[in-house]
Amino acid sequence: MRRLTYIQGVGAAAVLVASLNIVACTPHTRDAQGREAAVGTIATKHSPNPIRHDLEPLTKRFPALGSPVAVSWVSGDMGDQRVPGPSTYWLDSIVELKSTTVADLKARYHPAPTTVPPDVWETLAGALPAGGYLTSSALDEAFSSTKIRSKAFLAEQAPVLVISALGQ
Repeated sequence: MRRLTYIQGVGAAAVLVASLNIVACTPHTRDAQGREAAVGTIATKHSPNPIRHDLEPLTKRFPALGSPVAVSWVSGDMGDQRVPGPSTYWLDSIVELKSTTVADLKARYHPAPTTVPPDVWETLAGALPAGGYLTSSALDEAFSSTKIRSKAFLAEQAPVLVISALGQ
């Protein structure tokens, strides 16, 4: 019986050492925001394009926007470009809406105040409206599709919608 316990202990120790070795040997890199990430394990935003202001790419992807007044948006891809395969793309946008569109979105999707602010690419961060934001899972779904998953936020003090989307 003692021999079996000893063998089980040695086996468990070997598994632990192997697991630690795998984690310790995983290559690490820095993402575009300067945070450390294990290569190939965490998809992060990178490869941003310049800020754009054209409406059509957004209204085509997000019909619930109606006819926006103005937009600022940036996009790029996720993950490690050294890994082959399909890419996931990201798109962050700040959209000025007509007040009637804002009222319609609030009435349809019942967003509530959130303490989690929108997480947009650094070149857009300075354009975020001051104050709080409203969000709901129904609002997120209004700007999502089978190919795009979105997180949407209505600014409390401005007629602005912020969308962070991922898609293929």
